[in-house]
Amino acid sequence: MTNIRVALYTDASLTNKVAENTSGDFTGLSTSTTYYAVTIGDDLNENTGATETKYSSALTVVTDAPPAIAPTSTLCSNQTATVGDADFTCTFTTNSTGTKTWSSSNTAVATVDSTGKIHYVGAGTATITVQTAATTNHLAESKNMTVTVSALDPAPIAGGAFASLADMTISDQG
Repeated sequence: MTNIRVALYTDASLTNKVAENTSGDFTGLSTSTTYYAVTIGDDLNENTGATETKYSSALTVVTDAPPAIAPTSTLCSNQTATVGDADFTCTFTTNSTGTKTWSSSNTAVATVDSTGKIHYVGAGTATITVQTAATTNHLAESKNMTVTVSALDPAPIAGGAFASLADMTISDQG
């Protein structure tokens, strides 16, 4: 009866054998490395006791990539502002290298640029969203924050009145 086993070598000349553990498993294999597999019979040549190579072929070790995981990230907190306030840059940090895309749910209230800078446009509420594209290592992600913008209060004038069109009387003095 012939005992057949497989040996792996790191070179085509079959001189550098890959180590096996006591269970016969190959250890120390590297991804994207070419190995040479040889099927060997240990008693094929009974007269000399030598082993005989039956088949040899090159192969490349390929391992499944680890599954993508959720990124670890933080987004700035919700903001309250007044029309005319200075722009605010929302800080977003993540361990993902995926492409970031910013958006506003209501551009009549607030706009946001590709760096997370928020510009207050008008009174109301808007949801600012940053989306991170999936990568080999990380899943896609979406984070939201809310911007609440109040209208600019009219400035008081002498006598406690407020300057607004509703308070003005226009007459023809002519």
